[in-house]
Amino acid sequence: MKFFLDTANLEQIREAHDLGILDGVTTNPSLMAKEGITGEKNILKHYVDICEIVGKGDVSAEVISTDFKGMIKEGESLAKLHENIVVKIPMIFIRPKHPDELHISLFCRTGDFSSKSRCIIRQPFYRTIR
Repeated sequence: MKFFLDTANLEQIREAHDLGILDGVTTNPSLMAKEGITGEKNILKHYVDICEIVGKGDVSAEVISTDFKGMIKEGESLAKLHENIVVKIPMIFIRPKHPDELHISLFCRTGDFSSKSRCIIRQPFYRTIR
């Protein structure tokens, strides 16, 4: 079993790491906002700060885009931040405008963001786009 914290709070992450029980961190834009982390530059820096505390464990970073091209662009950017980043993609319904939009789960599973990054698909939390 692995122990992951679901937070963006650096103090909590440090505490779990110091106890020797931390395997990784999963976070999202809502948890960042809860900690007062706003603005793209600050959010990206915060992901790196989390990675540095966690060490070798996975740190999830979730895209906020809701369109295919935006998710891919944002996912690639997040994956480049640190080798331990795992990109989270929300499962949302998008009325396809291009055939590639039907293949986002395959894209994620093949690890095309980078050779060291992975992608997981998160259950829906965005409203369905109709």
